[in-house]
Amino acid sequence: MELDLSDSTRSAHSQWAYKLACAPLANKLHNQLPLSDDLLGAWPEPTPEGQPLPDAPEYKIPGTGKIANPRVAIVGAGAAGLFTAMILDYLNQKCADDGFNVAYDIFEAAEDRSRLGGRLYTHNFSLNPDSRHNYFDVGAMRFPDASDQAPNPNPIMKRVFDLFKKLGMNPVPSVDGAPLGSLVPYQMENDVTSGSVTSQQEYYSYNNITQLGSYTSVTAADTEHDPFDINAAKAIPDRIFTQSPGAVLNAAIADFRNILKDPGLTPEQAWQTLMTYDQLTTRQALVNPPPPPETASKNRPKAPTAYDYETVQWLETFNAGTGWYDQALSEAVLESLDFEFNDDSSKNTWRCILGGAQQLAINMAATLQGNQPQFGQRVTAIRATNKLEMQIDIAGTTVPAAYNGVFNSTTLGCLGRIDTTGVNLDYPVREAIRTLSYGPSAKIGILFDHAWWKFDLGATPDDTTYNIKNGGLGHSDLNLRTVVYPSYNGDLTPTQPAVLLCSYTWQQDALRMGSLMSSSRVPAIAEAEEQANGLKALLIRELALLHHTSTSPKSLQDIESIIANSWTSHFSHDWTHDPNCAGAFAFFGPSQFRKLWPSLIQPTGNLIIIGEAASPHHAWVVGALESAVYGVYSWLKLRRGDIQGATSALTLLGAEESGNPFVGLPDYMDANMAAWAAIFGNFAEEAWIEKYSEK
Repeated sequence: MELDLSDSTRSAHSQWAYKLACAPLANKLHNQLPLSDDLLGAWPEPTPEGQPLPDAPEYKIPGTGKIANPRVAIVGAGAAGLFTAMILDYLNQKCADDGFNVAYDIFEAAEDRSRLGGRLYTHNFSLNPDSRHNYFDVGAMRFPDASDQAPNPNPIMKRVFDLFKKLGMNPVPSVDGAPLGSLVPYQMENDVTSGSVTSQQEYYSYNNITQLGSYTSVTAADTEHDPFDINAAKAIPDRIFTQSPGAVLNAAIADFRNILKDPGLTPEQAWQTLMTYDQLTTRQALVNPPPPPETASKNRPKAPTAYDYETVQWLETFNAGTGWYDQALSEAVLESLDFEFNDDSSKNTWRCILGGAQQLAINMAATLQGNQPQFGQRVTAIRATNKLEMQIDIAGTTVPAAYNGVFNSTTLGCLGRIDTTGVNLDYPVREAIRTLSYGPSAKIGILFDHAWWKFDLGATPDDTTYNIKNGGLGHSDLNLRTVVYPSYNGDLTPTQPAVLLCSYTWQQDALRMGSLMSSSRVPAIAEAEEQANGLKALLIRELALLHHTSTSPKSLQDIESIIANSWTSHFSHDWTHDPNCAGAFAFFGPSQFRKLWPSLIQPTGNLIIIGEAASPHHAWVVGALESAVYGVYSWLKLRRGDIQGATSALTLLGAEESGNPFVGLPDYMDANMAAWAAIFGNFAEEAWIEKYSEK
């Protein structure tokens, strides 16, 4: 199968994912033909290994409506679980005349409704409606803008923004007078306008040196372009410091991107070239890239630039968390092809949700026509009793609940703890559940009695040189790493309480900060434990260091006092040690996407695995939504002879309709792939049920 970059209907990332998803099905087709079954029509001729899937034969399932009242269990009330329920509601309404009606129950392990939404999690410090800015997003917090108002809409995020529109969550120009749930501008940078000139004013603190401005401006002001004295040993080439770390990394990735764009290469040559690097981490490929393979192209791809160890460490320190470059290079390159729509970053706009991202989950749940999520319901076992029935066990209950399908939207770490010995999961799927990597992440938010970073750092409250007025980030190699200044508090006065996301960490940085965090959910106990661990003292000291430069009008001790005296309370969360998550987001290592992900998404029975890890769009809500669409489609394809009206539902679900988030398969899937998955899924399911019943 070739990667056809002339195909304008699929991005390079989606073509890659489509190719990977088809591979295990093509392998089964190659290895298992010829097969004989009375339920199948004419089989295609065996295809050479590695060739595209032929059209699937008609699966002649006798009878319709064998299941009188179909019902499914949805495990997890996050974005994927809630959207699965919304899809079923939509199909139940639209296909009612054809007799289609699938009921559902949603089981959520979290104890109460305050944790509705899974990783759509917003912590509120106050329930007072007049204090609507006293929150921060512990999980998802920003969305690349795909709204009608975006100057350059991001097409990857279109389904999410179609869902926003269905829920009445509309983009607004500012927070002024906007209702909760509105999509307000998310400020990626603290831009300050003076006259006709707009410049970035953000704090950078590295090697115990703090500078204020943009990275470009602070390096330009230093004669050696090394304002943080990082290159005292001269291990990093001087030319590197004349560019921002982001620009250097983009240039390095561009070498790989250009391989896919090279007009002198066929799609297959481009694909094979990229796969030369698939077994490498980003770090390995940057330090010691292998030579490109020989091709027939006159424009033979050039060897990627090799960077020394110190340079790569510098890039990672300024661009990401410690250990971030241990991800697979191929995933990083292909992700960049999806999200780097404009080389000029100023053309890319973002949105956040006023009231927090959990407003999305709240609004999704409010539309459900079936049962609301049940909380404190931890699923401990899933088993197949026959071809049409599954059973689940709930902690604290003795009677299993019976369903015709189970949609698991939990993280793979949580799924791995559920007893699935009675489910037909072959070894590649079990291996994927056990080994697919998740990235650690932790956040800490502090409620202050006023927004000191907006009013107290300069000589006056209106000083825009030292005060952070418009959102953006604080950058550092301190333990807290990244500070996020909220984009939703532009209307705050100097006397109103305010929240600062004072530490956002990933990878090893998150593991280390997480070691100071309490596991108690009782605020008073958690704060006491974390204070005893030194967390509060660390944050006060490092926040002051980050916000004090050699020219600051306030002394370091003054800033420490301001922070300490305005501190009201704080909340921390470590996603790795959250028992209902066991990781923040999918973060695949070398070869994992290519070798393990395809098996994860193919149904082999009535257990369907959904969630962002089951999509190519890791860590994004759109990945969770797309996995739900394909998950429902795959299950109905498997059961279309057993559920009345399923054929009509499949036709509706597979069709494209502009502005409708519930329909249209993700562009890395198609109906033929789902048909083959259903065929092999039925064969495997029948063999498993026969074997399991003998036991």
